[in-house]
Amino acid sequence: MTAAPASPTQQILRDSARLLFLALIPAILAGWLHPKRPVWSWSKPGVTEVNLSEITRWSAPLIWIDARSSAAFQKEHVPGAIFLNEDQWEQQLPHFLEVWQPNAKIIVYCDSAACDASQAVALRLQRELNLSSIYVLQEGWASWLQSNP
Repeated sequence: MTAAPASPTQQILRDSARLLFLALIPAILAGWLHPKRPVWSWSKPGVTEVNLSEITRWSAPLIWIDARSSAAFQKEHVPGAIFLNEDQWEQQLPHFLEVWQPNAKIIVYCDSAACDASQAVALRLQRELNLSSIYVLQEGWASWLQSNP
């Protein structure tokens, strides 16, 4: 007994599935072997967070970066902190570069743990300036205020 011939629709679907499978093989290989392949991670890349008590044990030089809004920075900030946020990156970056020292640890903070601005600024410093020794203050400005009322 022989099988009934496939209908034209079934034949088209079968051929399409074969072509799709054949196209996926080089696509997967390219994604796996390409030197600029994307990162296949579900975790969000981030900068190491440190608490204020740990930072107080560090030796100088330290550079504090305030990634909050301009109004918040002008109202109050960590003494000696530099204002640098993503909204005014191009205008404020030259000031950061003036005070930056190669051996300095950089601590970025924003309003609180719910604020992502400090992570964004720290990642941008790493990516665009290829800097290391960058940290984010856990709990941000709220942590500073709690320790320095």
